[in-house]
Amino acid sequence: HCPLAPPLVKYQLLFRHLFHCKHVDRQLSRTWLSQQSVKELPVARALFPAYSLRQRMLHFLHNLQYYMVFEVIEPRWHVLEPELKACSSVDEVIAHHTSFL
Repeated sequence: HCPLAPPLVKYQLLFRHLFHCKHVDRQLSRTWLSQQSVKELPVARALFPAYSLRQRMLHFLHNLQYYMVFEVIEPRWHVLEPELKACSSVDEVIAHHTSFL
């Protein structure tokens, strides 16, 4: 059993979640582009609820991404950095990464 496995799995889960959020962000942005080509058509008024929903979803996703990166991960990273510099063994590094995650 590799001692690095638990922190690495947690990093994989964290980054997979962040990348998935970014993927959804791009999909919503592409939807906006496709909706722009329809906005001049007579049916555009009927699609207003869909436009509104897409915009609310995008707004929520941007706020969620901001919160995860700048309010959770980054402040914890600034605490982790000096701890890692003070480490004298690999076991300490693993322990600090585990507590970070």
